[in-house]
Amino acid sequence: MTSFRLVAHVVAPAGGASFIALWTIAEAGRSGLAGVVTVAAVLGLAIGLSVFAPLVALAVVAVLPAMQLVGIAPATSETTWPMYFAVCLVALVVAATGARRERLLALPAALLATTLAVANMTVPTDAEPYRWTSWTSSFSGSHPIRDSLTVLLLAGVGLVVLAWGTGYGIGAAGRLRRLDSVLSETEDRLAETDLELRLGAERSRISRDVHDSVAHALTIVVAQSEGATALHRREPEVVDVVLAAVSGVAREALADVRGLVERITEPGDELVSLSDVPALVERMRGVGMTVVVEELGERPGLRPAQQLTVYRLVQESLTNALKHGGQASRASVVLDWRGGGLALLVHSSGGTPLIARGSLAGPGAGITGMAERAAISGGWLTAEPGDAGDFVVTAYLPFGGSGGGSVGTGVGERALPRAASGAGEDRTRA
Repeated sequence: MTSFRLVAHVVAPAGGASFIALWTIAEAGRSGLAGVVTVAAVLGLAIGLSVFAPLVALAVVAVLPAMQLVGIAPATSETTWPMYFAVCLVALVVAATGARRERLLALPAALLATTLAVANMTVPTDAEPYRWTSWTSSFSGSHPIRDSLTVLLLAGVGLVVLAWGTGYGIGAAGRLRRLDSVLSETEDRLAETDLELRLGAERSRISRDVHDSVAHALTIVVAQSEGATALHRREPEVVDVVLAAVSGVAREALADVRGLVERITEPGDELVSLSDVPALVERMRGVGMTVVVEELGERPGLRPAQQLTVYRLVQESLTNALKHGGQASRASVVLDWRGGGLALLVHSSGGTPLIARGSLAGPGAGITGMAERAAISGGWLTAEPGDAGDFVVTAYLPFGGSGGGSVGTGVGERALPRAASGAGEDRTRA
């Protein structure tokens, strides 16, 4: 509830009570005090109810003069006719605080009440054949009653329209203030939601980077450790080499993860780029894998985020090849830059998995993360087994890095077969 309506809930009943009290005091000592108090009480009740029950208040101010006109309620006199100003007060309060339907009904109801009140003030009775004219001593003109009726009706209608319009304007100003407050709160909530979404997207991106970096490093560590376990009896000196390799990989992974964590507060450091791919390939060869890399076409200038995406796709593909094919696995990586984007093909095959099959149950986060990376860059990625126990990863990343209807069409589909032929493979899947 707005502050304006809170004030109205206090002022309206207080105004109604004051209306009754003032008229009772003003008419004290005169004849017909009981009738005056009755009429004042009814109109004061209407004023008090104009906020809580506006339709009831409008009905009361319209019915009372009608009852006075037919003689059911006490009639007004030359000193009590100003009581009808209560009609204007009710119209003002209802127009300012009522609902839309009540605001619209307030004007015709108040006009009806005003018309009946004017009729009650000017229509002659047996006791008072010249009511208004006798009260004001205005007998001039050939038709004093008609003239008085016209003047009073015009004045009453003008006052009611003015009161209703003032109340409507006050209510409209309050509604505009509330609307502005709601819009301001909505903007604040949208800004908070946008910030939360951005933070969530950044956390998701960092989590994928952490997964790729740590999974890659741990896979190499497992491979080196198993190799050392198998050879340490025949070639004891190999342990020192393996431990040195494990230590180096662990240090690189630690630096990688530390940089990722720092990027939470200092964005912009993408850590790795395409220039780090040769070192990645050498690490995989050091484990025992056979890795062949071929680039077709001239490499364009790519943004750091695009280079990071390409690096992570290659890294995750080779890591999966090592997991599933073992240390003796073979992999070929083809980077085809000749189309409107990068066509990436990673074909791998091997023997005994590095990690037991049972421990690889479930979809895993690697392939899903790669697909999400490609989609964020505006491209696509597929990863599926081939026909002879091998595995094929195909991806297309547009140079522009923006999604759109062109993703996965024309250029990418033509580039992938060229990449496959350059690597000597014939089982690519688009």
